[in-house]
Amino acid sequence: MLTVGNWATPESNSANLMRSSDVMPTAFEQFYDFSHNRQWLVIKTKMLNRLFQLSKQHKSGLVPDFSWVTQHNASSVKGAHITNKYANDYYYNACRVPMLLAQSHDPLAQKNIDFNVALFCQASYCHSRIYYERQTTQ
Repeated sequence: MLTVGNWATPESNSANLMRSSDVMPTAFEQFYDFSHNRQWLVIKTKMLNRLFQLSKQHKSGLVPDFSWVTQHNASSVKGAHITNKYANDYYYNACRVPMLLAQSHDPLAQKNIDFNVALFCQASYCHSRIYYERQTTQ
């Protein structure tokens, strides 16, 4: 996993903090193509998996700006000692996630997108639009 900064060492309180906008599958693939270091592919897969876990935890599918991650899990920073008051919100960092995922052809990135689109389509907007389109084309 990427850390949120070089100051997030194993001794710090932030070593297991993930910024959602750091999930950049296309960039990780490009780093691998340049360096041939498979660690970039491992990072990509782990971060995409944690992002998917976060999406499944929220009714909207949206992810927060920051989350706590472990080797096998991701969880909200709610109640944690984070100085950013928007850390648990869909805010400046998290709003970049759809664009970062859409740029990738990775199956895990597409799985994240498909999951969020399915949630969106469960909302009344999507049902209303589909109903409207059916009525106007008949």
